[in-house]
Amino acid sequence: MKAVAAVILSIFAVPVPAQDSSIFGFELGEPLNLTECPYTKHGTIKYYMLDVPTTCVEEAHSLKGYGQPVRRIRFSGGEQPALVRHLAYPLELDGKMIGFHFVTNGIEAQDSVMRDLQNKYGKPGMLQYVAIQNRFGGQFNAIYARWLVGDISVTFNGVGDTLDYGEVYIDLPTARKLRALWKREARPSERKM
Repeated sequence: MKAVAAVILSIFAVPVPAQDSSIFGFELGEPLNLTECPYTKHGTIKYYMLDVPTTCVEEAHSLKGYGQPVRRIRFSGGEQPALVRHLAYPLELDGKMIGFHFVTNGIEAQDSVMRDLQNKYGKPGMLQYVAIQNRFGGQFNAIYARWLVGDISVTFNGVGDTLDYGEVYIDLPTARKLRALWKREARPSERKM
C-alpha cells in the first residue's frame, strides 16, 4: 500500500528546482572571500574608488533597513552582473554570508530580472502585479514576487520608492528572521488610546 501511495504521489508531484545557494559566484553559508576595495584615507575617513579593477568589498557601514553595519560589494566593470545596479549588500553573521541584497534598475529591468529569477528558482510561490503611476501620469505594472526553495527565500520588488530601482533579497532562515526583526523595530510604536 505504501508503494502504491508513493507512486501516486510521484505522478502528481510538482517539480521543484534544486536549491542553489550561489549568487553571482558567492555562496550562502560561506565566508565572503573578497579583498577590500582600494581607497584613499583622509584622517579617519576612507574614500573608496568608484571604478575598481576587480570585484572587492568595502568595510561595514550603517545602511537603512539594517540593524547592523553591512559591507558593500563593488563590482569591477567586467564582472558587473547585468541584474545589479552598482552595488550589492551581503548580510553576514559570524563570518558567513547568510543573505544577499542587491538593487536593480527598477521598472525598465523588472521583466528581465523576473525572467532570470524564474530561470534559477522556478515559478514563484507569490506573484503580484500592482498598478502604479509616475508623477507624469504614466501607468505601469510593478512586479512583486517571492520564492521559497529549500531553506532559501527570494524576494523581488520590481520597484522601490521610485520607479528607477527595484530590489532582490536572497536569504537563509537566519537572515529572514533578522530582516523581520529589524522591520518591526523600525516601525514607530503604536499607542493604544
